[in-house]
Amino acid sequence: HAYMAKEAKPDGYTVGILAMSGVFDQIVTKNAPFSKEDFDPIGFINFEPYVLMTRSESFTELMDKARKGGPNSVRTSVVTGTTSGLVVDLIEKSQGVKLQRVPFQGGKPSLLGLLNNTVDMALGFYTEGDQYFRSGQARAAVVADTEKHARLPDTPTMESLGIPVSGVTFGAARFIELPVGVPADVRAYLEQSFLKVLKDSSTQAAFEKLGLTVRPY
Repeated sequence: HAYMAKEAKPDGYTVGILAMSGVFDQIVTKNAPFSKEDFDPIGFINFEPYVLMTRSESFTELMDKARKGGPNSVRTSVVTGTTSGLVVDLIEKSQGVKLQRVPFQGGKPSLLGLLNNTVDMALGFYTEGDQYFRSGQARAAVVADTEKHARLPDTPTMESLGIPVSGVTFGAARFIELPVGVPADVRAYLEQSFLKVLKDSSTQAAFEKLGLTVRPY
């Protein structure tokens, strides 16, 4: 993010795929060295919501445990510099619980913390947890969205459990971005080229194989 915003030359040779486009960085990162105005989005790829994962418990079972055990009796991961902490805020407020927050540098380390019993629940992405869901080592307990995940039809949404999330908000909204100031003709060429590739059936099939749905515009 910082390189794209402050160092990359606006010549069309540097293209970034950024999540959240700096919109939330100013909220979750103190003194962020960039803002959304430092980037020029030329295309949307997809949105992937957070999935709250447990080892085997349902979301309801963990919340019951948190109420009975009292503050900090259930441990949850929060990934530094992301909106995962805001999701935990919403869970605590709606469920009347106080969770112990354990920071991690990334979704994959957070999931490994779940598997080795460092935390009781972790927020990450389906693509990070799929192999563990299939092996039975982890459970997709709830999706942080208003719509069900295409690959997790039996997993409830947070909205269905009374957690006031907004759709297409908590997760990774992936954009193709340029540094500000790329010449208009170069920008137009890149925008059209990336859109063509993203709409191609082979590209969409490759994303689907990974559990991702491409929604280019």
